[in-house]
Amino acid sequence: MSNAMHAKELLIRAVECDQSGRILEAQTLYTDGIAELMSFVNGEPDEAKRKVFLTRIKEYMDRADAIKARVNGKLMLGEVVSHVSIEENDTGYDYEQVFGQYMDQHTIEILLEEPYITQNYQEHGIWNRAKLYLIQDPSMSSFPTK
Repeated sequence: MSNAMHAKELLIRAVECDQSGRILEAQTLYTDGIAELMSFVNGEPDEAKRKVFLTRIKEYMDRADAIKARVNGKLMLGEVVSHVSIEENDTGYDYEQVFGQYMDQHTIEILLEEPYITQNYQEHGIWNRAKLYLIQDPSMSSFPTK
């Protein structure tokens, strides 16, 4: 895949994540997409096309900067901000790696938004882990999922 096509794909995903509120994922995708697009633009011989691309890159950079400021604001307020990107067919992730850093005596609720659970065994795995959390810490009030 060419740099331009890969950049386009990354930036489309960045905008989608941005619009759906997944700001950390959007920030990463904007950064990667901008780098790919810059790589492509540096080799573009047509000055008019370069100017159009550079204008677009500036817009993406402004949006990435705005997201970075938003993330930094959340960090300054002490809000937990993290993102774990698990791509399709990735392996080697367990619940302790993904959720462990958030599980302590102050945890009272976990909200899990997981639109990609399609298999019965995946649901059972999550519910079994949720039961363990609830047993380990009875003060946790709920483990809702979407």
